[in-house]
Amino acid sequence: MKKYFFELRIVATIVACLAVSVALVGCGKEDNDGSDGPLLTEFINHYYGYSTTYEYDSQNRLTKMTTYYDGKVDRIETLSYNSEGDLISLSREDPDYPNYDGTSTFTKSGNTITMEDAVFELNAQGLLGKITEGSTIYTIQYQDKNMTKMTVEYVGQTVTITQTFDDKKSPFSNCKTPQWYFIWTSYGFNGNLNNPQTAIITGNGTQTATIEYTYNDEGYPITGIQTDTSSWDDEVSTTNVTFVYNTFSTKSALQAAPIISNGVNSDMSRDNNRFRHIFGGGSMIRP
Repeated sequence: MKKYFFELRIVATIVACLAVSVALVGCGKEDNDGSDGPLLTEFINHYYGYSTTYEYDSQNRLTKMTTYYDGKVDRIETLSYNSEGDLISLSREDPDYPNYDGTSTFTKSGNTITMEDAVFELNAQGLLGKITEGSTIYTIQYQDKNMTKMTVEYVGQTVTITQTFDDKKSPFSNCKTPQWYFIWTSYGFNGNLNNPQTAIITGNGTQTATIEYTYNDEGYPITGIQTDTSSWDDEVSTTNVTFVYNTFSTKSALQAAPIISNGVNSDMSRDNNRFRHIFGGGSMIRP
């Protein structure tokens, strides 16, 4: 079963899953309050044995993400910015799948950002409101800077994602990477002011994900447990994750969920399940 908070799916995968069968939660440059608070330095998905580490520049912008699987580097992604703080390029390196290597460039003009075959449109509040990627159109709605609904129209099919949030700080609250990047790469599970608590994905079926967090004294999540159910089978699955920050002690997080990030055995084959956990906030993986 798909872990919708902790994976990234290309839209074709979403449609296929719903036909037969969810943030980096973070603000981004447009929503950041300018405070120099903690930064997320590692995210661990215990179910799959993946972990991702994060590096930032002096302006708290995400510059590098390194994902590990089974004790070795699985993927490296590097982001670069111009003098105005706009994201201008994303480079990907995959040691085992060099066909996925490459660099995407972004050009911003007013409230429009273009990248190869994609066009991103920002709304009056500077939040990502619409994406057009070839024949796929994403329409996005917000409440209090949280993405509450995304409608994906794809070759005559429609998938709707709705979600609710807590009132706590998201792991990337102090990251100043533009918000549109997180929304785009995570189908709206990242790039929000708060943390997603429920996600309902409907198409030709319905998948529901709920997540419960534990928080530190400063109000940031340190662990999460997600439960998934669907309308097409009776399976209930759970996923445990851990968040590690640069200025907090990780003792409480480690006690709550021991780190086994690179040693989990799973019946999920890496070759057949090239996912991105949502809180990783990385690039969209294309076929």
